[in-house]
Amino acid sequence: MAQKIGIVTDSTADFPDGVIGRLGLNVIPVHVIVDGISYLDGHTISNDEVKSYLLENRDVSTSPPTPAEYADHFERLLGKFDILLSFHISDALSGCYKSARSALNLMDSKDADKIKLFDTGTVSFGQGQYICRAIDLIREYKSINGLDKRMSGFLEKSVVNFTVDNLAWLRKGGRVSAMSAIVGDMFDIKPIIAMKNGRLVPVDRKRGKKNTFKAMAEYASKTREGEAGGFDLWVGHCNALDDAAYLAGKLAGALNYPINDIIILEIGPTITAHTGPGSVGWSMMPRL
Repeated sequence: MAQKIGIVTDSTADFPDGVIGRLGLNVIPVHVIVDGISYLDGHTISNDEVKSYLLENRDVSTSPPTPAEYADHFERLLGKFDILLSFHISDALSGCYKSARSALNLMDSKDADKIKLFDTGTVSFGQGQYICRAIDLIREYKSINGLDKRMSGFLEKSVVNFTVDNLAWLRKGGRVSAMSAIVGDMFDIKPIIAMKNGRLVPVDRKRGKKNTFKAMAEYASKTREGEAGGFDLWVGHCNALDDAAYLAGKLAGALNYPINDIIILEIGPTITAHTGPGSVGWSMMPRL
């Protein structure tokens, strides 16, 4: 009899509407902390509430699930599955992976041996694409053996790229200095940030949204130079659907990609807390 495999992720991963249910994903909520009060992403706080709190200049931050919380989730899921594959945000950006690994030490060794943790090396819609591709590979090979090695090849050629409307939230998270944030907002300077080796790295900056989206599309085109084969393209946003649609159009033109095949999604509370309303980005993952 085939083993039942459960797919687990943190709420740091973002997906198109309906994908979580269709793929039967098990999402462990990150803590969203507002003025010192802890809420659970998607359970006791909504995305709209997080956006409102940010716009009200409330103190909003996030914290990983505790090892005990991970252990509780893992033990409950092992009542339904034989094996758990747990996919986490880049270890360089969050303590989720470390907390999940610590959880294994709290569990019976026989149960802990049934759980395989993955540091996806990415975040948000990039993390969502990583998980979807991993599921594709499991179905293709009908096995989880060698999955981490196969996924490393896909991750090397995947791209995540985003910008924010207001530098205040990146400043709060330590991504830019206070002076850079003040000057950037004063002159409408938008950073373009990419995932590189599991970390967020500024790759460009432009004045104004249209120049920024044009530069992001050019960046996408450069990443495909010399590359063959198809790829999936997602555009994510926080309360910025019109901007996301505009960026999708620019990406379609730059990549000669069918615009109707570009998936547009809204990022969830955990990532919203760090990038803020108006943030927009895209992710690209090679197909099988």
